[in-house]
Amino acid sequence: MPVATCPNHDSLRDFHLGKLPLADAQQIAEHLDACPACQASIETIGDSHDTLVHSLRQEPVTRFDGEPDLQKALAAVEALGTRLHSQTASGESGKPIGDEALGTLRDYQLLEKLGEGGMGTVYKARHQRLKRTVALKLLPQDRTRDKRAVARFEREMEAVGKLEHANIVRALDAGEHDGTHYLVMEYVDGLDLSHVVKRHGPLAVADACELVRQTAAGLQSAHEHGLVHRDVKPSNLMLTAAGQVKVLDLGLALLLAEQPGGDELTGTSQMMGTADYCAPEQVGDSHTVDIRADIYSLGCTLYKLVTGHAPFSGEQFDTTMKKLMAHIAQPVRPVRELRPDVPRGLAAVLDRMLAKQPAARYSTPAEVLMAIAPFAAGSDLSKLFAQTSQRTGPTVAPPTVSETTPHLSSALTGTRPGAGRQGAASFADSATEAYVGNRPPRRGLKIAAAAAAFVLLAGVVIVIKNRKGEVVATVEVKPSDEGEQATADTEPSDSVGNGVPSGPRGVPRTSQAADKVAPTLRGGDSVAEGDRLALPSRSAGSTVAPATAASASRLARPTVPQNAAWPPDAPPPAIAPFDEDQAEKYQHAWADYLKLPLQYTNSVGMKFILIPPGEFNMGSTPEEIEEALKPVDPNDKHWQECIKSEAPRHKVVLTRPIYLGVHEVTQKEYETVMGQNPSFFAKTNPDEKVAKQVAGLDTTNHPVETVSWNDAAEFCAKLSKQEELKPFYFRAGETITPLKGAGYRLPTEAEWEFACRAGTDTRFWSGDKEQDLVSAGWYVSNSGERTHEAEELGENPFGLFDVHGNVWEWVEDSWEPTFYKRFTDKPAVNPKCPFSAGARRVIRGGNWRYLASLCRSAYRGASDPSIRNNVIGFRVVLVAASLRASR
Repeated sequence: MPVATCPNHDSLRDFHLGKLPLADAQQIAEHLDACPACQASIETIGDSHDTLVHSLRQEPVTRFDGEPDLQKALAAVEALGTRLHSQTASGESGKPIGDEALGTLRDYQLLEKLGEGGMGTVYKARHQRLKRTVALKLLPQDRTRDKRAVARFEREMEAVGKLEHANIVRALDAGEHDGTHYLVMEYVDGLDLSHVVKRHGPLAVADACELVRQTAAGLQSAHEHGLVHRDVKPSNLMLTAAGQVKVLDLGLALLLAEQPGGDELTGTSQMMGTADYCAPEQVGDSHTVDIRADIYSLGCTLYKLVTGHAPFSGEQFDTTMKKLMAHIAQPVRPVRELRPDVPRGLAAVLDRMLAKQPAARYSTPAEVLMAIAPFAAGSDLSKLFAQTSQRTGPTVAPPTVSETTPHLSSALTGTRPGAGRQGAASFADSATEAYVGNRPPRRGLKIAAAAAAFVLLAGVVIVIKNRKGEVVATVEVKPSDEGEQATADTEPSDSVGNGVPSGPRGVPRTSQAADKVAPTLRGGDSVAEGDRLALPSRSAGSTVAPATAASASRLARPTVPQNAAWPPDAPPPAIAPFDEDQAEKYQHAWADYLKLPLQYTNSVGMKFILIPPGEFNMGSTPEEIEEALKPVDPNDKHWQECIKSEAPRHKVVLTRPIYLGVHEVTQKEYETVMGQNPSFFAKTNPDEKVAKQVAGLDTTNHPVETVSWNDAAEFCAKLSKQEELKPFYFRAGETITPLKGAGYRLPTEAEWEFACRAGTDTRFWSGDKEQDLVSAGWYVSNSGERTHEAEELGENPFGLFDVHGNVWEWVEDSWEPTFYKRFTDKPAVNPKCPFSAGARRVIRGGNWRYLASLCRSAYRGASDPSIRNNVIGFRVVLVAASLRASR
C-alpha cells in the first residue's frame, strides 16, 4: 500500500536513482500516483548523485564521436528509450498489446491502451456496429464500490451527457459490465496542456489567454447545466491541431472524492482534486463548492501557462499539505515578477481569479471569458500545436502523472570508456536493475543513453525491470571487429499517458444560399413587374404624389459591378450619402416595386421594416480610428484589435432588399418563441440588486439579453418553422449548421452597418458628437446601468431603434480582424465572413454599459458564439422573398 505521508527528499532521491529495495520503491511509486507535490519534487532532483552520469560527464562524449561502435550503441539505446517511453507503464505485467489481448467490452472493441491515471484507464475503441472510433474510460473499481458514489456519478454523467459544446469532450455512453463502470467519450487527437508547457516552456501571453478563454467557454456551458468540474488543471485540457481546447473528465472529480478508505491526508487530497490547482474552499469539502472553485483552478492554470510553474511550487512547497495551506493562507507571487511582459490588466484579471474568498472572484466563467478575451488578440493555437508537436527527443516526451521512463543508473566506479573486456565484464556482473517507476520523463535520459552507450562499447548487458521485478528490456552490444550490431530487446508493457485522445469534431460547412429576391443586381434573377411607384409617407394616413420609375430613378444610380445587370425598370438602390427624406423615398419605392408592405408585423408581433438595396462606405478612416483609440488602454489588446479592424474604409454594394427588425428582439418575443426568458434585467432574476433596478418596470419590452449567438440562431430557426418557412440554421447542442433557408436569419455585418448608418457618414447616425448619441442610444452615460424599453429613443432615417444601444447585437459573420482588407481595390458585393464551428462571431452596435466610442456605427467587436452576457442581444432579418412568396 502507498506510504501514509510524503517521503522525504532523500527517499525520493534514492527512488529516483533506483537505490531503494523493491518493496520500498513500490510504496513510493504508488504514493506518486496520487501526490502531485511529490511528482513535482522528484522532477527537481538533478543528476549529480547518479554515479554513471557523473562519471560520464568527466569524459566528454565528443572524444569518441568517430567510433562506429559508439554510434551503434547510441542509436540502440536511444531507440530503446523511445520504445520504452511509449510501451511501458507502472504496475502492469508486460503483456503484448493487441486486439486479442484487449478484447471487447459490450459493443466496443478495445484497440489500444492510451493512458492511465487517477481517474481510470483510457482505451481507444471502436463501436463494432456503428464503426465509430471512441475513447473508452474504465473507472477504477475502488472508486465505484460505494453505491452512493456510483449513484452520484450516474447523475453527473446524465448531466454531462446533455452537454454539447465545442470546448467540452462529449460523453457518448456510460454503463457497467461485470462490475466495471465505463464511460465512452468522443475521440480527440491532441496534446494536453501540461505536455504543451513541459515541451514548450512558458507560453506567449496571447496563446495562454486564448487557451483559458476557450476553457472558460466550456466551463460556462457546464455551469449553465449545473455542473462543477472540481479538477481543472492543464492535464485536463486538451489542445487539438485545429487550435481548439477540449475540457476533459467533467463530472469525474466528485467520484474520485468518494473513494472509501485510505488515510486521512490521502483521502483529503483526492477529495480536493489536484493540490497545485486546488481552490482554498475545496480543502474542507469539495462537495459544496460552486463554479468559483473552477475559476480559481483556471487561474492557477493560467499562472502555469505563462510562468511554467503552478502558483505554489518549489522546495518550500514540497508536500501536499504545504501546497494546500499555501492556497488557503499565502499570497501568490505576482505574475509580473516572473513574466514582466504580462500586461498589468491581465495581471489584475489573474489576481481576481486567484482571490482567496470566492465572493471576490469572478462569478461565472462567462465573466472570465469577457475579461481575458482582450489579451488573446494575436494568438495562434494551431501554430503552437504544430511547434510543440515538431519537437522531438526525450526532452519533449509527454510528462503525464502516469508516464514512465527507464532510468539507467550504475555503480560505475573506476570504469572509463575504452576499458578492456575484463573491466567491462566485471561491470556487467553488477549491471543495474533500473526501476520503471511513476516518474515524468527527464532531460537526463539522453545523457543516460550516452552513458549506456559507453558501457555497451565494453560489451555489457543492461537489464531494465519494472517495479514488480519483471524484465521489460535488455540491451546487449558486443565490441566487434566483425561489425556486430547493437541490439535492443524489449517486451512491450502497457502504454503510457493520461490524456484523453481526441480528433477535432468536424462540422460540415455548407455554403449558405443567397436569399434571392427580385430584383437584384445579379443577372438571371427574376424581376417583379410594376410601372408606377406609389410613394406614401411612413406616417399613417398621409401620402405623397405617386411617381414613375423614371422619376424615382433620379435619386441616384448605383456603382454596378461589371458582372451585374441592374433591371432597367427597378428603382435605384439607396446610394449613400442620403438624407432622411431620401431614405423614406428609397424604402417606399422598393416596397411598391416588390408589391410588399413597407412595414410588416409577424405572428409573434415582431415589427419589421423594408431596407432597400444600396451602396455605402463601410468601416472607418485612419483619423476616426485614431480618435476612437484615445480612451482605450494601450495594453488592452482586445479593444485595440477591434477598433483597428474597422480599416480600411471600403465600398460595399448590397443587392438584396431585406426586412429588418425595427428594434432588438424583446424579452416577450423571445419567450414566446423559445419558452423562456434568460434576461439578466428581468423580474425572474433572483439577484436583489437587479430586483431593485427593475422594480416597478415591465421589462417584457426590454431587449432580451444573456443570449448566445447559438441561442439567437436557434431563435431564428424556431421562428421560421413556426411560420412554416425554411430555416437558415440547424442547432445540435452548441453546434450550428448553416442551411439553404428562406425565413428568418441574423443580418450580415454589412447589412447591419448599412441599415444603422441609413445614408449617414458620421460616427453615429445622429451626428459626430457624443451629445448626439444621447437621443439615439442607451450607453454608459445615460442608461442608469440597465436596459430600457424598445422605441423610447429616436429612430434613424430607416425607422430603426436602438442601433447604438440598448444592447450589442449578434450578426451572422465570423470574426476576422483583417476581413476588410480583402476589399481595398474592389467593391465588396454582399460581403459576409462565413461562420464555422467554434469561431468567434461579430457583434455590432452599442450597449448600456460601454463608452460612446464603442457604440459607433462602424464599431465591430467579437465574442465566442456560446457566450451569454447581459450586454448582448440581437435583431433579425426576414428574407423579403419569403414574404413576397407568401402573399
